[in-house]
Amino acid sequence: MQNPYVSTSVDSGPEADVGRYLPNPVVLGLSWGGWLYPVLVLVSLYGTWLLAWVALGSIPVPMRDDPKGISMITLPYIMTNVLLMVAPVGCIAGVLGQFLYHGRTMMFRFLHAGGVALLWFGSFSLVGWDPGRVVEWFFD
Repeated sequence: MQNPYVSTSVDSGPEADVGRYLPNPVVLGLSWGGWLYPVLVLVSLYGTWLLAWVALGSIPVPMRDDPKGISMITLPYIMTNVLLMVAPVGCIAGVLGQFLYHGRTMMFRFLHAGGVALLWFGSFSLVGWDPGRVVEWFFD
C-alpha cells in the first residue's frame, strides 16, 4: 500500500525546493534599495548641478544662479528635492531592510546593515562637506 502523504513525483526532492526560497520583490527591493538609494541621491544632486552648468554655460554660483529659475532643470530639481526629503526614511528602511532578507546568515545581515549605514554616513558627509558649493547652490 502506498503512503498518501509521501509524494512519489520526480519533482519532490530537495532540488524542487530551490524556487521556494527566493525573496519576495518587496524584501528584495528593500535590500537592494538600501545600497542604491544614497548613491541615487548623490547622482541626482550632482547631475542637477551639471545640467545647470550646461544650461548656463558656466559653473552655477550660489546666491546668483537660482536653480528654480533655470527652466531646463525644473524636472531634475523637483526629483532631487523629493529624493532628499525622503532620504531619512530611505536611510532607516535601507538599514532595516537588510535584516528581512532570509537568504543570508545573521552575521551577513549585520555586515550588510553596517555597510549600508556606512554608505549613508559617507553620502551625508559628502553633502555636508559640500565640495564645489553644490548643496549651497541647490538650497539657496
